[in-house]
Amino acid sequence: MEKYASLESDQASLKQVAQAKKRLLWSCQEEKKKLGRTIKEIESDRARCLARIKEIQETNKARDLESEKENREAQLQELKTKRDEYTARMTTTTANMEELERKLSNLNEEVSTLRGDIDQHEAEMRKHSDRMRTQQEAKKNRVRVFGSFMPDLLKRVEDAHGQGRFHQKPRGPFGLHIKVRDPKWATVVEMAIGSSMCNFVVNDSHDRSILQELFRSCCQSQRDWPNLVMMRFREDYYDVSSQKPQSNYPTLYDMLDINDNMISNALVESFRIEQCLLIESSEAARKLIVGHAPRNVFQAWTLSGDDVRERGTYFNDISKINTLFFQDDPTGMIWELKRKIYGLQVTLQQQNKTAAERELGIVQRQYTTEQSTQQTLKKQLNSIRSSIIELDNVEDAPLLDATAMESEVQDYTQQLHVQQEKLEAHSEKQQQYQAEYDEASRIHAESIERDSS
Repeated sequence: MEKYASLESDQASLKQVAQAKKRLLWSCQEEKKKLGRTIKEIESDRARCLARIKEIQETNKARDLESEKENREAQLQELKTKRDEYTARMTTTTANMEELERKLSNLNEEVSTLRGDIDQHEAEMRKHSDRMRTQQEAKKNRVRVFGSFMPDLLKRVEDAHGQGRFHQKPRGPFGLHIKVRDPKWATVVEMAIGSSMCNFVVNDSHDRSILQELFRSCCQSQRDWPNLVMMRFREDYYDVSSQKPQSNYPTLYDMLDINDNMISNALVESFRIEQCLLIESSEAARKLIVGHAPRNVFQAWTLSGDDVRERGTYFNDISKINTLFFQDDPTGMIWELKRKIYGLQVTLQQQNKTAAERELGIVQRQYTTEQSTQQTLKKQLNSIRSSIIELDNVEDAPLLDATAMESEVQDYTQQLHVQQEKLEAHSEKQQQYQAEYDEASRIHAESIERDSS
């Protein structure tokens, strides 16, 4: 038994020796593999550097620094030529825009003036048309000259008076109770007091309220209401003899035939008609009144429509005034209004606003086109200027330097040499470990064979 135990112990010892040799062999083989991978990586890096060095050498060989400079200067000259061309175009475009702006300003002013004139003529034509309709109605019923609502209003005033609603029956309209003694002064009289011809005079605030109720029921708009003068009623006319000027010229008071004392008194208070002279000659009126008006003279009216006062003369175009209230027969006035309306229609046809607006639209489109061109040129100029600055700042690029790469190649060559020496040393060790392992394995196998026999 002791013999068998000794044999088993020897075999175990031999096996351990063989396994130790095997482990050394494996370790050496793994180290060789690592060295092989390292060598491949170094060779790859070295090859990359060599390829880059070759590329640099070929690039440097192919470069012509003088040609590069000439090409750059040619590009610079081309860009400067374009810059000058675009700058000239920009100057032309700016000048065109300034000219178009002046045209636009003139056309806008022309169109605005035309529109104003047309609006004025249309308003004047509507006014004449309204007055013609009023005159046509007045031809049938004179009361209508004071407003289409006036017949109805006067009827309601009569009814209210009959019902005892007024303290005193209102008097009006003023123009219905007035006549001009000399027809040649009719237009001047209308200029002087025409604004009051639709007025009414009332005795007190109670009567005013009642009359305003009637206005509301007859008039479509409050703007159509006649004006009211409120003054305490009396039976007689004012005695104006002491207030009239000492003059050979008639007064406005003298020229009016007023059949109602309260309307006469209201005009005296409102317009001082007893102190307004009527003088045919404007020159005579100015000589008499301007700067030194006689006593009790407030103003003078002339046949040409001038309003002469102590402080100066107010000139009026009497040709534009149509007598509305002081015409016994409105037929002549109707024909005159028709003539004026026709003249305005001809004027409106001649004022070709559409043509001016069409030309304005054309110029506006031209301006928009030039403006778009200007913006495009600005962008192109900015781009060209940037390119010129960039080329001006370019310096001659030096030839590529491969010195650093060559140094790296030397480093890689040295590393490769060191690693290859290590690989050779490990190869020798591997052969040694392989022989030792083979010998230990053989001894172990022979020992097993011998002991088993």
